[in-house]
Amino acid sequence: MSQGQDPKGAGECILRRVHKSQCRPDGSVLPVAFRPNKNDDTGISVHFEREISPNDLVAAVAASGKAPQDYYVVRLSMEELYRLGLTVVSEPEPGGPPGHAVIPELRIDEYKRDQNRLKELRNGHEVTS
Repeated sequence: MSQGQDPKGAGECILRRVHKSQCRPDGSVLPVAFRPNKNDDTGISVHFEREISPNDLVAAVAASGKAPQDYYVVRLSMEELYRLGLTVVSEPEPGGPPGHAVIPELRIDEYKRDQNRLKELRNGHEVTS
């Protein structure tokens, strides 16, 4: 690591459960896998890999009543997330799998705000804050 670089997240990874329809045949993940839904009011859900294994996360999917064969677990470097200006905040879920966290920059209100701004720009309206 170069001098002066923020070591935050160095070597740590998070896991995100994604539906197989959100992946390409070559295994790459589509951007929709990181789009917040109406329930993501504090950010999209992820899990700290240091607290739960990919296999245990898949087992949690099955325990929630979803078909585990329809999901993949994606591993993301926290260092790369920080480089993208994203943060990871612990947000334990009572009764849920361990290590739950959120990416607050990817929450539904921010997504909707950006969507509305893009619509205004496409329609030729000036956007003011």
